[in-house]
Parts: sequence; C-alpha cells; structure tokens
Amino acid sequence: MTDNIKNAEYELLAMILRKYDFLSDAERRLWFDVICFCRNDVEFLYRIYDSLNANSEIFQSRNKKVEYSCINGKYIIKCDMQSAEYTNKELKLLIPSLIGITEEILPLGSLVELNLGYKNPKENRTDQLQMIITHRFISPEGESDYFEYGGIPYPTGMPQGDKVLFFTNRSVKNVIHKGYTDLKDRQFVIAVKNALLIEKNVKSVSFSDNYKYKNIQKQSGEN
Repeated sequence: MTDNIKNAEYELLAMILRKYDFLSDAERRLWFDVICFCRNDVEFLYRIYDSLNANSEIFQSRNKKVEYSCINGKYIIKCDMQSAEYTNKELKLLIPSLIGITEEILPLGSLVELNLGYKNPKENRTDQLQMIITHRFISPEGESDYFEYGGIPYPTGMPQGDKVLFFTNRSVKNVIHKGYTDLKDRQFVIAVKNALLIEKNVKSVSFSDNYKYKNIQKQSGEN
C-alpha cells in the first residue's frame, strides 16, 4: 500500500471523527489511536457494538493496547493511559462508522464462505454457502443502508438468471481466495466509503435491527 493510500485512509478516519459533536478534540485523538491499534482487530470493535445490550462487560483488544468496559450503564474506552466515557446511544452511532471506515473491503473475484446464522446464533445453522464476490456497496431499492457485497454461488454460478445474493462483511466466515487488487481498486474503495459514510451518513446493513434486516434479506435474496 502506498503512502498516499495510507494518508487517504487516515484522513477518512479523521473526517468521520469530526462528524460527531459529542467528541472533544482529546477524544478524537483517543479514538484515532484506538483505530490505529486495532486496524487488524476489527472484531474488537464488533465486540464493543455487540456488548451495548449487555449489563456488564470488560475486555481488551487482541494486542492488549485498548480496553473497553461496560459496568452499571457506564461505557468506558481506555487507550494509552487515556480514557473516556460514553452513553449507549453515542456508541451505537460511533462504532458502526468506525468499523465501516476501518474494515477491509475484499476485491472483486474473491471466494468466501458465509456464516449464514451470524445474525441469529440460536438458529445453530450448519449449512455452508460459498460465494464469488461480483458486486460491492449495494443498497437495495428503497433502503439507505448498504451491503458490502453481492455475489453468485460457487461453483454453480447463476442458476436463476441474473440473480445476485447480497451479504455483509460480518457474514463472511472464511476468505478462501482473495481477488486481484491494485492502486485503482484501493482508491475506488476509499472514494465510496467517503460518499457513503461521510457524505450520505449511512451504515452497513450489519447494524440494522433484526426486523429491518430480515425485510432487507427478502429484497436481496439472502436467506
């Protein structure tokens, strides 16, 4: 990755942090450091988001540089001797944006295995589906939220005409093969993230509530 791409990604991060008025300048620097430490540990940010409905949680990032705690309704993030406290509502706004900016978008042509039950773990689904990514950043008709990917089943291709199945980054269980990427691809991803997350202020379908998610699933053909 070139320095220009790195700088563009850091600028996107700074822009998304400036969008939230409840963050002070010191807190923006804190979250900037958090993301720099967690660039290869996006699951830590997902854990924070998932824990917002929990009564009590304390855990650290994989590298032990960042700690999150939720105790008695207080949501606290600690990083490099700094800490800040937030409300549930504030983190529900902030964390999806940070994940969207930070999380890798796989190239076209990538082959992935999906976790079909990630939204409803109690279903205990064991069936597997492998998909080739043919589309990215798709918003179903009438929806503002977006799916990171659209694709076709492997190895059958398109058994039902031109139907494309939509899915999210979080529904990807395993990357079997990563498609080709270059400077143009990275620039495209940065430009689309800027348009969606900063200019339009939308988020991934991953963060929709279950009722809305199921309605979008019906449109997308994901099941």
